[in-house]
Amino acid sequence: MHKLQVFILVVICFLVCRNVFAQDTIVLPHPIKAYVNFAGGINTCNGLGGVQVEYFVGKQVSVFGAGGIGTWGLKMGAGTRLYMYDHAGPALSVSYATASGLQQLKLQDVQVINAQGIPEVRSVDLELFRLHTINISILEMFPMGKKHNRFFLEAGYSIALQGKKDTNYRVLEPLILSETTKQALRLLQPGGLMLSMGFSFPF
Repeated sequence: MHKLQVFILVVICFLVCRNVFAQDTIVLPHPIKAYVNFAGGINTCNGLGGVQVEYFVGKQVSVFGAGGIGTWGLKMGAGTRLYMYDHAGPALSVSYATASGLQQLKLQDVQVINAQGIPEVRSVDLELFRLHTINISILEMFPMGKKHNRFFLEAGYSIALQGKKDTNYRVLEPLILSETTKQALRLLQPGGLMLSMGFSFPF
């Protein structure tokens, strides 16, 4: 079974079980409508580190926008979250994100094959193209203190819409990259396992 299918099945089971155990929980109006979240991780909407602004449009539904710095340039995204019964506790998140890429990135000490077909180690200039992802994740929000602050953990899967390919960048010189360098660049491209943690403050 595909990794994404397994993850979706786990998410559904998790949410159903939480909902069963929370059947007697009464959802009361929450005094906070908006949060600013400082988060970091891999394959997130805000990249390796950045900021999210989250606004509740209903008792258990929020929308958010995010921005930060990632492994493939600047990262921006937006999405929605469905909370099971409160602003804390478990939530399901679906979002879209884009990585800006870079017009020119200089890598140092890269193994290449030059125009004469001779292997060498040298600096290389690359252009990284803009990439897009769809992200599905679950969060657990933990309340902190009496001021509605939150600490959260997030895990999920980021679907790379263009795939993780060698065509997502361009070598700006007549050189051929080594297979090790190509693998490293594919690893840096958005997509795959999503892990994140952060702190959330009302405003």
